[in-house]
Amino acid sequence: MTNRVKTGRDFDETKVSQIKKGVTAADGIVTLYGEPDTKEIVSANQVMWHYTYLTEEHKTHSGMFLPVVERTTGYRKNLDILLQDDIVINFTYVKVPIQSEKESSGAVWGN
Repeated sequence: MTNRVKTGRDFDETKVSQIKKGVTAADGIVTLYGEPDTKEIVSANQVMWHYTYLTEEHKTHSGMFLPVVERTTGYRKNLDILLQDDIVINFTYVKVPIQSEKESSGAVWGN
């Protein structure tokens, strides 16, 4: 059996090259990516915008009592943008692959 999990809203990482420090304004980021998933106030004139997307695919089979995850694949994308007075002053983008083999379901049985 295969289960797919998606969290957040996917975004086009090819547009990251269009972000310019000291040039790109907040409304330009909204045009590229829409409103951020979260906003974090850093100081009186700085705010950090976060865009996050996660997609995973779990391949499982039935164990004796619990499902067993044979393999998990997918990736996580994070785009963090620091704005000062509504202008980008810094940003980071990372895409991290997710891959694991043979996991238990994580359930614990008590006595």
